[in-house]
Amino acid sequence: MRKRFLALSEDHRLTELPPESLQARLSDGEGAAWVDVEDYTSEELEAWLESLRLSPGAVEACAGAGGRTQVALLNQEVFFELPALASDAGSERVSVAFLCTQNLCVTQAAAGRWARLTLMEQMAHIGSEVERAIRAYEGRREARFELALARALELFCRLFFADDVPSHLRSGLSRYFMQFAVAAHSSS
Repeated sequence: MRKRFLALSEDHRLTELPPESLQARLSDGEGAAWVDVEDYTSEELEAWLESLRLSPGAVEACAGAGGRTQVALLNQEVFFELPALASDAGSERVSVAFLCTQNLCVTQAAAGRWARLTLMEQMAHIGSEVERAIRAYEGRREARFELALARALELFCRLFFADDVPSHLRSGLSRYFMQFAVAAHSSS
């Protein structure tokens, strides 16, 4: 995961900070900071955001970012994701997500990351959302359950309907489910 830390200096210029200074800056309330993250896995992003002591809803919103327009008003944070123009005209779809608190703004670029994942990685992401839905259901957190379930379904549907997903991934998923159909037919 790559992170770039920026803050306003005393002369009101945006300056890059060493990564290790962010936590102290936030704890001491030394003004606002901006962090841009890219090339991350969901697990890396979640662990890093949790280390910043953000709310579970904020962590979940950031981990679930992936190319759809959305806004979420959370406890002490606001999260939003919007489509953005890519730097070159022929490139893939891009979205930018923002998580803002009183003194921190985290930005994430999600530039067609889903299409670059293997089928196994995509299924792992779907499984992660299903696991979140199960935990929320068991914890009787209805709003979280609905969000996680919707996200799992959205990710699963991307395998079939997204323009930027290579067809070999759909055929891999088809072969995966076909094994269950064959097994069910042969056992009856």
